[in-house]
Amino acid sequence: MSSKFWVQDCAIKSIDHRHEDAFLDWLSENAYEIIELDGEDDDDDEISLADSDELRDFIIHGHRLITEEVLSKFDDALMDSFTEIGEEIASVGYDHYGMGHSGWNGVYEFCGLYLLTGSDYSEGPSEDKYELLNYLDFDHPDHEVFRSEHAD
Repeated sequence: MSSKFWVQDCAIKSIDHRHEDAFLDWLSENAYEIIELDGEDDDDDEISLADSDELRDFIIHGHRLITEEVLSKFDDALMDSFTEIGEEIASVGYDHYGMGHSGWNGVYEFCGLYLLTGSDYSEGPSEDKYELLNYLDFDHPDHEVFRSEHAD
């Protein structure tokens, strides 16, 4: 499914997804900062930033104001807020002999996209949660492990 922009994938996958409302809320919160309306009065070509369903449709299917620059800004905003708006589906905390060997790694999901984030790195987003879940060491007896039903 991969589009050129993650926000397009997220918009498509958000339809009837358990994160749909969260995506639409996020979209409406970020639209005013990202989309610059030019003040034209052409009713057929206007975007109502208050209508997040319509905005999602324009992101998926296109609109003259949803340029590649706008999509890129939405992507940046999505990545900046992914762990705040996304759902943690799995994590591993570990403490092995001090700071250099201790930390935390977790996988977050938002509308069918996944991000692995850790104490010192980030991987993704990806549409393949299992690719990112494979980075987590669930089997180590000293690790604090969390797995939600969405990690299976």
